[in-house]
Amino acid sequence: MNKLEYSPSTSDSFGLHGSVAADASSVHSRWEALFIVLLSVAAGLVLAIVWSFEVADGMLGATIANTTLGVDAKAVSIGGPLFGIIFGFAAGLAATFTACNCVVFSCVAPLVAEKQTQRQSIVRVLGWMVLGVLGVTMLYGAIGVFLRDSLPILSPARLAIGSGEGYPVRLAQSTVVFVILGAIFVVWGLHILQLVASPLHRFSSDHPWLKPLAIGLMVGFFTVGRPFPLFRKAFEYAVDTGNPVLSALVLALHGLGNIAVVVLLILLLVYGTGGRFQRWIRQHPHGVMILTAVSMLVGGTFFIAYWGVRVPSLFGIGWFPQMPYN
Repeated sequence: MNKLEYSPSTSDSFGLHGSVAADASSVHSRWEALFIVLLSVAAGLVLAIVWSFEVADGMLGATIANTTLGVDAKAVSIGGPLFGIIFGFAAGLAATFTACNCVVFSCVAPLVAEKQTQRQSIVRVLGWMVLGVLGVTMLYGAIGVFLRDSLPILSPARLAIGSGEGYPVRLAQSTVVFVILGAIFVVWGLHILQLVASPLHRFSSDHPWLKPLAIGLMVGFFTVGRPFPLFRKAFEYAVDTGNPVLSALVLALHGLGNIAVVVLLILLLVYGTGGRFQRWIRQHPHGVMILTAVSMLVGGTFFIAYWGVRVPSLFGIGWFPQMPYN
């Protein structure tokens, strides 16, 4: 079978419905889908090669945090609960464009498409996403108080693999978390293109809240894998208080900081374009499907290549091409 036949039922797997489903019922070549996958994977690999963590973390991240707090975030001492919570949000906002969070922008297309095609209000769609983010980050913050240094991301220990002093366990946690998340993004993109089946297709079609909630849960797990220094500073403070509620609040604000820019971008697309963006969605369902699939595939490939191959290669584990400025 060398054709992909999109029907109203299968189109729901993209979050498409109504007039979108009618147009999506046209027949498209499986080779078209494979070509989209090839280009998306290539784009994700190129992004992983050219990515500069010095610029993303050191320049953009530090500048955002310093501007938000009005002080040098790296040098300032977190002196109390209120400032700790504010610092958590600033660190989350600063992490927006880092390698452990940039893939959040891959969620813009599916979230906006979900709002339009499932006839949900954008507030409801974003609400489910926020619920997923808060669920993961608050639980992680509370657990951190009990695990403390035994939590890999807060441990100075190293694994006896690779070259030099070994592979830091905090980066090992990042590798595991982001490779798993990357694989989920890739499979999701392949499912959108109908190259793989989803066991949750029927359930998600009957429960439109599931997709934005799932996206929120995945974005929440970005925090679980995050080795970003400012995040670790906020997390270490929260854990040292010994208060699981305060720690949960600090990480909750951190999670909200992670998605603040994306939420504003989505609201701008929905309400700030005079309806033009929504009309484009209705008139170009196949384009929406491709955009959503590409965003998932590029983001997933980047996570797998960057965190699963490039970062370990810096410690003598495997090989990955490096740019001169890195």
